[in-house]
Amino acid sequence: MTLLVGTIFYVINRNKSYEWNVNLREDSYQPYDLGFFREVLSETFKDDFELIKKSTQFELAADSGYGTMVYVEDGIKLSEDHIEKLLGFIDRGNTAFFSSDVIPVKLIEEITGVDFNVTYSEIISPKQESNANSFSLANYQIEESTSDNDDEESHNLYLVDSVAHVKFLDQDTISYTFKFIQKDSLEEFTWHGMDSVIFDNYNTEEDFTPISVLNDSLIYYFSMNYGKGALYVHLNPILFSNIYFKETSGFNYANRILEDFNEGHVYYNQHYTYLSAGYNKDYNGNRPSALTFMLKHKSLKWTLYTILILSLLYVLFSFKRRLPVIPYFNSPKNTSVNYVKALSSFYLSAKDHTVLAEEMMANFRHYLRNRYRLNTTLKKEELIPLIAKNSGLPEVDVSIIFDKEFKINFGDDSKSKGLIGLYKALESFYLNCK
Repeated sequence: MTLLVGTIFYVINRNKSYEWNVNLREDSYQPYDLGFFREVLSETFKDDFELIKKSTQFELAADSGYGTMVYVEDGIKLSEDHIEKLLGFIDRGNTAFFSSDVIPVKLIEEITGVDFNVTYSEIISPKQESNANSFSLANYQIEESTSDNDDEESHNLYLVDSVAHVKFLDQDTISYTFKFIQKDSLEEFTWHGMDSVIFDNYNTEEDFTPISVLNDSLIYYFSMNYGKGALYVHLNPILFSNIYFKETSGFNYANRILEDFNEGHVYYNQHYTYLSAGYNKDYNGNRPSALTFMLKHKSLKWTLYTILILSLLYVLFSFKRRLPVIPYFNSPKNTSVNYVKALSSFYLSAKDHTVLAEEMMANFRHYLRNRYRLNTTLKKEELIPLIAKNSGLPEVDVSIIFDKEFKINFGDDSKSKGLIGLYKALESFYLNCK
């Protein structure tokens, strides 16, 4: 019982405490989710904002829509068919905006024609030393620095720090500061980007245009032209987290990003944007628990809440629903016959039929008062016509009742026969009156 109550209390009040994992969910308002960023898009573009969760929505937007296709995830992997449709969307003069630690290499290769000759990598965890970058250049090694550690360190592909200073190249005087906070304390985090040397190595044809740098060292936001449109790549989606919107700088940073969006609709794409099976981990390298998975989905979450609440109600009220034990007792017996026998024996032993006659007449007068609302204290001469009128019987039949009563009380005839005659007269009246 105590365990059940404690579990329900924890689950119900769980949302009151902050969840500090970097999940980047677009419908949540935990510190490192994207609820406020999606609201900014929705409020800024109003009727032009569309949240895409179905393949039919994406295909319609890719084939005939115009504007900007937005992807914000902690890792994005697209099918070839999706990439083909997205490229057609960009080629018509539209814009695609990707913000993710892992960008599909095939998409970049299709736009630039550059063969990176790399495979997808796991998302780099904080403090993990690796020479792989978040641009999916997993197995890439700097050829000139394979044996020189100092030279390798000069070609950083990510930065482990608790604070990131972001500056746009067209805003030299403005800097945005983002602190990675865990439960009100600074913690180190892996900020993703590309060293300018590596960037230049792949940018020989000037396919890439740098837009913003992180800590004056890593290029993490750049654009690429394709057909009549452009693709924008942003390697740190965490910068759009809810925690940064509590400061004005967070809104200003988001507004600066929105300046690069194309005119028209904004399609926030949540379909086909997913982590591959090997990447379904959080930033600490831990797979989400079953409870965490259930609480991320609204229908599963409320199903769990309902089960727990109903279980508690059952425990609290199940005892009251149980009927108390009914003690054994003998079944009741009909004693009416015995009562009549006892009463008749009483009147018989009294040897005075006038007493029984008085009881019969008293019941008769009670009947008249209740049924016809008559005043039975009237004289016999006045009462008989009223009884006959209300009962619908002749006055003669009514007067017989009173005559029988008089003879029992004052006559010389057998009182037993008189009592029987009175009973028959009353019985006839009860049967025939209206």
